[in-house]
Amino acid sequence: MDLALPALTVREHLNFHANRRMHRGISPKERKERVEEVILDLGLTKCTDTLIGGRHIKGISGGEMKRLQFGCEVLTDPPLLFCDEPTSGLDSFMAEAVVSIVKNLAARGKTVVCTIHQPSSSVFAVFDKFMLLAEGRVAFLGPRVDDIPFFNSIGIHVPEDYNPADFFVHQLAIIPGHEDECRAKAKEICDKFAVSDLGISMKNRVDELMPDSTANNNRDAGSARYMKHMGHVTYKASYWEQMQAVLWRSVLTMRREPMLLRVRLIQVVIISLIFGLIFLQQTKNMASVQNINGLM
Repeated sequence: MDLALPALTVREHLNFHANRRMHRGISPKERKERVEEVILDLGLTKCTDTLIGGRHIKGISGGEMKRLQFGCEVLTDPPLLFCDEPTSGLDSFMAEAVVSIVKNLAARGKTVVCTIHQPSSSVFAVFDKFMLLAEGRVAFLGPRVDDIPFFNSIGIHVPEDYNPADFFVHQLAIIPGHEDECRAKAKEICDKFAVSDLGISMKNRVDELMPDSTANNNRDAGSARYMKHMGHVTYKASYWEQMQAVLWRSVLTMRREPMLLRVRLIQVVIISLIFGLIFLQQTKNMASVQNINGLM
């Protein structure tokens, strides 16, 4: 879900996140420079001063909104990004543009892990490595250039004029009315991958990186550190900086949405009148208390 106030511009939204999420030791000038750098990297220059918009306010497009959400996450320059279906709700052109942005981030040394739903052939071609899952098991894991040779080696030939991603999903999908057959086919593919050269090499690589003893020790140590520091959570921004950022955002929203301010004022007045009438000329006895509770 895209969370952004419609009355803010792209630059203001990024500045708000920069003030909240970047380390308190970073100066305001460096934060603004980082915001401008992210705007340039994600191709948001044309819509920098455009309102984000929403149901009642015309604003940026769906692709620009996706890139804006990426911008909020990369402000702090994280080494690892998890992207849950970043192309959902976009047409094929905008989906390719968003995935290309993610590809550029990965080319700069970041590790990007995406889940993606029904990618087009052009979008699928952008990925370096991918994993196919079926019934909780791995049906394929490896470089994209090795997918078709693997399926050809197990007797499943990918048509030349067919989107490989759609073909793989079709082969592993559980079709209503044919559940047993589909599960048996998916199990067979997973079994063949597990004993294939690619599957064995991947398993050996994982075992090298995370042997059982090391994984358990790291997990236990991580749990201990987490329990130790649960009561000592520190925020990147101080309390005053958070309050200042939220107040600034609220003032801007009120200025640009006067109807919202009028509605809230009317709401306060009406509720005040209702509660005033409830307590008007009430005597202090049990019957009055019961009447008020019933009315409330």
